[in-house]
Amino acid sequence: MTSPIAAYLAEDQVRLGALLAQATAVAGRIGEAPFSAFRGGLLRHIGMEEKLLFPALKRLLGAPHPAVARLHRDHGAIASLLVPTPTPLIVSALRAVLEPHDALEEAVDGGLYAAASRRPAAEAEALLEAMKAVREPPQSPHNDSPAAFRQIAHTMAAANIDHPVPTGPAGPG
Repeated sequence: MTSPIAAYLAEDQVRLGALLAQATAVAGRIGEAPFSAFRGGLLRHIGMEEKLLFPALKRLLGAPHPAVARLHRDHGAIASLLVPTPTPLIVSALRAVLEPHDALEEAVDGGLYAAASRRPAAEAEALLEAMKAVREPPQSPHNDSPAAFRQIAHTMAAANIDHPVPTGPAGPG
């Protein structure tokens, strides 16, 4: 049986996937409004996990969940990919990080969300309500500086993601 926490987080991932699909519905173009909604929602989702779920699981398990180190690195890569103006290569890199990342979180045996389902009911309810109360962080304008692209290369390497990384803005299209 799926816990309410696992269901909430998995449903949010489905919602985010739909926004990304909407943002990339026209080949070679990134829809600004749906990508902005995806970006804000993904940063909110990462915030729920980093600020609420990971610490709650550490308290429950007495140590960090075994997947947390990997997920922290993925979150760094994801966040860095959300900094510059989105391009098809950036979206492709995001998908390369998100697919295994989401699978690790949602795994029935040993996944992060399955571990969350082991919380006592009252604690699970409080955690779920806290997650629902998290708001999207304000979004900064995209940053296409060389430093932003160096950070992408660094975080993708740290996360051991084997995917071409953008080295600069796409330029006029």
